Amino acid sequence: METHFTLVLLLVLCAVLPTDGQTERAFRRKHVKPYMTPRKCNSEMARLNRHMSRRANKTICKPVNTFILAGIKTVRQVCTNGINLRDNYFQSNRKFKIVKCLLKKNSRPPKCNYRGEKKTQPIFVACDQNYRPVHYGPPPNGQSGSR
Repeated sequence: METHFTLVLLLVLCAVLPTDGQTERAFRRKHVKPYMTPRKCNSEMARLNRHMSRRANKTICKPVNTFILAGIKTVRQVCTNGINLRDNYFQSNRKFKIVKCLLKKNSRPPKCNYRGEKKTQPIFVACDQNYRPVHYGPPPNGQSGSR
C-alpha cells in the first residue's frame, strides 16, 4: 500500500513540473526578445552560452536558438488559444516574427559565431499546468517545426 501511495505521489509531482524542469522565466530569458535582430545573434547567444556553460560546468556553443519577436503576454496566448497538438504542446494560430540563430560551421568554444535568420511562421510551445510557456519547439517526434 505504501509503495502504491509513493508511486501515485511521484506521478502527481511529475505531472505538475514544467517541461524540461524549465520555468516561464527561463523560457522568457531564452526565447522572448521583442527587439531581437539577426545582427544581435552573437551577443545574445554569448549570454545564453555563458549561462548554459556555468550550469554544465564546461564551455558550450548552443547549436541553435529561436527568439520570438513578441511580448510574453502575446506568447502566453498560444497556451490558451493555440492548437493543442499533443499533451501540453501547442501551435500558434497565427504567424510570429522570429529570429533563428544558427551556429556557423567550424565555430568552437569559446568563440561561438552565429548567423541569424529572420522569419515569419507559426510557433510551437509547451505549456505548464498554469498555461504558461516553458519550452520552445514542436512535440518530440511530433509535428514539424523548428527549435
